[in-house]
Amino acid sequence: MRLFSHSLLERSHTQPFIIFAYSGYCQLCFRLEPIWRNVVEDLEPLGYGIGTVNAMTDGNLLEKLRISRLPSVVVVVEGRVIHYRGTMQPLSAKGLRIFARDVIPNTFLIKITNHDGLRRFVDQWKTFNRISVVIFGSKEDPRIRYMLMAMKYAKFARFAYVYLNDQSTDIVKMRQALNIVCFNCETILIFNDFPQVCYSFYAFYAM
Repeated sequence: MRLFSHSLLERSHTQPFIIFAYSGYCQLCFRLEPIWRNVVEDLEPLGYGIGTVNAMTDGNLLEKLRISRLPSVVVVVEGRVIHYRGTMQPLSAKGLRIFARDVIPNTFLIKITNHDGLRRFVDQWKTFNRISVVIFGSKEDPRIRYMLMAMKYAKFARFAYVYLNDQSTDIVKMRQALNIVCFNCETILIFNDFPQVCYSFYAFYAM
């Protein structure tokens, strides 16, 4: 109980935790175990915190998490407990992954849709005294790995996301100005405090 209150809640400000609540007497819990393992194998390597709660031994923690049914899935993020409201029967790994992504506050990774927005974002280093990290992605929504990275390092850097394949005039001009030619790549630009690009990274993901 004390560990939850003082450690997990505090850590949830830089790392979200997804928690599976179950009971040894719950048949549905056993049937959902392979799906839960699938989700853990996907999320844990990316930096998502993972936890389980056994109702038979951790009843006080269930109460703290406001869990009233089994099985249940919750995410603890920024000190808040958010319950998965989707159906548990059937439960899909995809649905849980989407839930885990959507509960991460979008304030950690700002979406930019035009060149003026990019300039304002980079120029704000004077106010926040942090480097600026801009991720150009081939997906309309940022990958969960980038959302977790932005949350983890929010004290040291500010993060923004640009949908690379947006065909609007503003995005096309931005791609040309920054000499981004690979549309199937994930491009990360890190701006220092002048501002100018001081590092760039490229990663390719199969479509």
